[in-house]
Amino acid sequence: MLTLTLSNLVNAAVGVGLRLEPRSVGDRDANLYVWCTPEDEVLYVGKSSNHRRAIDEHGFVRRYDPQSVNVGFVMLQRRQRATCMAFRFVEVDPRPALTFLEQWEGRSFTRLQEDLNSATPWTEADAELVLIRIAVLAGFPIANSTGSGQWESSFGTRTNTLAALAVDQFLALPDGEVDVLQQLAGD
Repeated sequence: MLTLTLSNLVNAAVGVGLRLEPRSVGDRDANLYVWCTPEDEVLYVGKSSNHRRAIDEHGFVRRYDPQSVNVGFVMLQRRQRATCMAFRFVEVDPRPALTFLEQWEGRSFTRLQEDLNSATPWTEADAELVLIRIAVLAGFPIANSTGSGQWESSFGTRTNTLAALAVDQFLALPDGEVDVLQQLAGD
């Protein structure tokens, strides 16, 4: 498998406690969306504090004019015949992640455990980063620019560590590959 499917991405995220509810593009309470190929392959993850963003992006893709200069986002979605799937991020239920954290030690895990046990709310921006980091840490390509860096400073953040748990628990690596959680445990 060279790409991450939407169902695998959502299953991994929900498995570590993200509460995601399917919505239609344009629903007023939809605050996350994922652009996918007809084969369910994830291309891009977005957030929207205003339901208009997904509607606007959908419009940009539909109104493509081959005679004009276009942005890469529009060209990617057109070439891949992508559709937009919307979700409502509700909250993070800490129980699944706390259960998985019991088997790990290290600063990143301790920080995530403390964060999950506190009343610190998770935002749709956090949920978006978790979804993006799941794709990155599982080794799948994704078109996002924010949060998708291979060498950026997300290492040790709560969003990256929660994504690492999701990858470890729900997106098994082929035998012999380095496990992201083993790297985190050594920090």
